[in-house]
Amino acid sequence: INRVIDWTFSSCLLILSFEGPAWKVDWQLKQVSKICDFEKGKNLGEEPALRWLKKRYSMGYLLSPLIDQDCFADTMEVATTWNKLDDLYSAVRKSLSPKALVMAHFSHAYAEGCSIYFTFAAHADSYESKVKLHREIWDAALKAVADAGGSVSHHHGIGSLKAKAFEAQQGLWMGWFRKVKNTVDPEGILNPGKMGL
Repeated sequence: INRVIDWTFSSCLLILSFEGPAWKVDWQLKQVSKICDFEKGKNLGEEPALRWLKKRYSMGYLLSPLIDQDCFADTMEVATTWNKLDDLYSAVRKSLSPKALVMAHFSHAYAEGCSIYFTFAAHADSYESKVKLHREIWDAALKAVADAGGSVSHHHGIGSLKAKAFEAQQGLWMGWFRKVKNTVDPEGILNPGKMGL
C-alpha cells in the first residue's frame, strides 16, 4: 500500500493561513507567493484550506472500520531541523513500510525546523500479535528517528512508549533529570515510569 501511495501522490499539499490586519495579511501572502513561485508551487486557491478546516476532525472516525477489520492505528510526533527533515521522514517511512501503512504530515514549523506527525496502521490476527507488532513498529520508528538525528518528541510528551528512546537521546542529562525528579518526588509517585524516570 505504501508503494501505491508513493506512486499515486508525487506531490505535497501546503496549507497556509494568515491572520491580522488586511495590510499585514496582504504583505504575508505576497511574500509567501514569491517563495512558492520560486519553488514551482501551484496555487490551488482557498478551497483546500476550507476543506481541511471543515473536515480536520473527521480522521478519528475512520478508525472504527479499521478496528473492525482487526487493524490498529497510532500516531507519533517527532521533530528535527530543516536540514534533517527529509532524511528523518524517509527513514521512518522506510523502517515501517514492511510492517504498516505509513502517512505523515508536517506541523508546528519554525525557522529552525518542524515536527512530523506520523500516522501508521497495521493488521494482526490476535490481540497478542497486535501488541507485539505495535511495539515493533514503535521501536523501529524511534530507532529511525534517533539514527536520523531527530528529537523523539515535539510536544506530545514522552510517556512510556518513548521512555527508552528519550533516555538514549538525553545521554548524560538523564542524571540531572533523575536528581531533580528525586528531589521534588522522593516517593516516586508523580507519573511513575514515564520519561525513563
